[in-house]
Amino acid sequence: MAKVNLAEGEKPAFTAVPDEFLVNSKYARLMAGGVSVMCVWRWIRDPNVQMPAPVKINGRNYWKAGDLRTWNAARLNRTSA
Repeated sequence: MAKVNLAEGEKPAFTAVPDEFLVNSKYARLMAGGVSVMCVWRWIRDPNVQMPAPVKINGRNYWKAGDLRTWNAARLNRTSA
């Protein structure tokens, strides 16, 4: 699987990344609304939030872009309902 890394100050195009791509923590935090590293850590462990678990590669966290999109859409639908 391919990985997407953001350079410092680079703005992601969320829809331009294919669903099967692995994205780094910075990209995942931006997709989740610009939250902190600690917030992501908590969300992964909180069964009420149900954030997708990351894939560990050499001790680093990566997420499938499609999993994050699906989770984020479901999360936004829950809050608007």
